[in-house]
Amino acid sequence: MATTDTKLRLCAYCGHDCSGQPRLKDRKGRYMHRSCYEKARPAKASKPKSQMEALLDDVAAPAAPETKPCVNCGMPKAIDAVACTACRFDESLGRVPKEPKAPKAKKQKTLASAGSISGAIVEPEKEGLAATAWARAAVGASIAGAVCALIWGGFTYWTGWELPIAALGVGFVVGCGSVIGVRSHAGFMSGLIAGVVTLASVFGGKFLAASWYVGDFLEAMSPAMNSVYMQPLDHTRGWMTDEQAVAWMVNHEVIKKEYMGVDLAWPDAVDDEANATELDWYPQDIVERVRRDWAEKTAEERTLAKIELANEIGMGMTANDAVPAFEGRGVTLEYPRQHTYETAYFVKDYPMEVQSAAEMRWFNMTPEKQCEYVNDRIAIASFDSGDQAQAAWQMMIDSERPENYDTVANLTGVESSAMRGMKGWVWGMIWLGGSFFVAWGVGCGGKN
Repeated sequence: MATTDTKLRLCAYCGHDCSGQPRLKDRKGRYMHRSCYEKARPAKASKPKSQMEALLDDVAAPAAPETKPCVNCGMPKAIDAVACTACRFDESLGRVPKEPKAPKAKKQKTLASAGSISGAIVEPEKEGLAATAWARAAVGASIAGAVCALIWGGFTYWTGWELPIAALGVGFVVGCGSVIGVRSHAGFMSGLIAGVVTLASVFGGKFLAASWYVGDFLEAMSPAMNSVYMQPLDHTRGWMTDEQAVAWMVNHEVIKKEYMGVDLAWPDAVDDEANATELDWYPQDIVERVRRDWAEKTAEERTLAKIELANEIGMGMTANDAVPAFEGRGVTLEYPRQHTYETAYFVKDYPMEVQSAAEMRWFNMTPEKQCEYVNDRIAIASFDSGDQAQAAWQMMIDSERPENYDTVANLTGVESSAMRGMKGWVWGMIWLGGSFFVAWGVGCGGKN
């Protein structure tokens, strides 16, 4: 069945539909019957049409179709038309049909449009998701790392030992913390964050242990730290003050008399020079005699005496440091005058080969290096500032050097160094590297 054009073309003059009839259309889009237009147009002098014009008029003016009025609205409609084009009345139904529902295609288009709008809203959220996820990963890893650092430091402090394998455990725990924080967005960045936090956690645990050790040491050594014997040497100012020179001369005089077996009159609560940190704690007869002899010296004699004292102190220390090297090579050392490594103090108290090595090392140093060498030992450079954090850091660094294990152990009061678990930088880097990769693997969530 052919589709009926339902558009009305009402004549601007008579108001009737001119569809299917000879009609015209002006510039404003209005329709009109040709006959109505001809009637309304003023008469003009007619001239005879040519044969061609007559032929065109016959072609352009088809016969008007027969119409009948609509039973509903009275508007004309074609004889064979079932529905009225004006009011849509359908004679076969006897009523105006209902409006058809919107096609599904149009509804899908609307839904698609709504989806594009929601997508535009969600897109900025996706852009900020990465930064938020990394922040959560950092928070989760930091919390886990702080807990691990406290456990590491506490275990080391209370037991005096470090378990290197614990670094791997720290990496695993920190990696889990990062994954918990980042949730379902785990990836390379969350793993990298976990690895960095793991290294910080391990060093933090080491630092805490060292800091607690240093705190105990500083508290126990506070009287000695302010002793005249802890004052550094300075070759640019005559090596030492007069008070320092007197103190060192008293100390040396007491040691010599103890070697000889002389009974000394120690003050109450002091029984030997190892516990004496002030001149008031030494036998006062020796102190008075040394002070009197020092007062009688000329300025030049005092200068020479200070240089001699600095050399005596320095060579004794270099001899003490040289003994382990000889013993490490299997050299049998014979100490003079019944001395041992524990009782030897002056350079002449050591075996001859050790004396030669100590004197050569000492006199090959510049005055600056000599001062630095002595100050590192008599002032216990790691701790003389009283800055617990700085001292803890220095102790942590020194503990990684094999030659410092026993020194650090003695300072902390434990049998073994707190850091002996990681023997040297090589093993330390191996364990730290392993902990980093464990944390990275766990923190990635298995996506890399």
